Amino acid sequence: EVGDHAPNGTRKKDLNHLKTGLARADMLISISESTAEECRELWPNKPVSVVHHAIDPESYQIEGEIALRNFVLLTVGSNEPRKRLDFLDEVVDTLPLEVRDDLNLVKVGSHLKLSDEELIAAYQRAEALLFPSAGEGFGLPVLEAMAAGCSVLASDLPAHNEVADPSMLLPASDKAEWVKAITELHSAWAERDGEPAGADQTALERVAKFQIKDWGKKMAAAWDSMIGE
Repeated sequence: EVGDHAPNGTRKKDLNHLKTGLARADMLISISESTAEECRELWPNKPVSVVHHAIDPESYQIEGEIALRNFVLLTVGSNEPRKRLDFLDEVVDTLPLEVRDDLNLVKVGSHLKLSDEELIAAYQRAEALLFPSAGEGFGLPVLEAMAAGCSVLASDLPAHNEVADPSMLLPASDKAEWVKAITELHSAWAERDGEPAGADQTALERVAKFQIKDWGKKMAAAWDSMIGE
């Protein structure tokens, strides 16, 4: 199991408050089906509704021309063990030499902070977001990247396998498959001589399933289900 098995005092208090709130709640609203399943197991007598996070795709639209670019891959998230950046480092160490020489792996998170505008620009200029995480309630960076037209390589694990297109998923611990996928990205980049690939249409089509307007309708339906009881 992933998670913090030795939380500090502040985190323990947060967890206790969370447990108290969950115990007295009349309804639980989950941001993913995988989390909802766990809630149903722990609180079988509580109604659980799934309302995925949503995004405004227009906020992530590419503006203007993007010039020739280096072979940039992006990670977004903290350095927590569940994010599995150590696994990603092992994958990079296993890449063919010509791929490693060209690779610029940008790690946004604990040490590199970006504004919203800078993060969108990073998504738009990366060949792909790498998301090897093993424990997510949802996996928002995957949705953000797709909204920006950025390709994604993600672990085939809950809950981001509810977000990413199936073609973007890789076996979570199979380094060879991750090496193969990154090498293929590099080959495509090299064939274009660094020319931008343009927005990933599969990513943009997938984002359409997570519209703000649909989020509002689902949230309203969840509340209506309680009020009507």
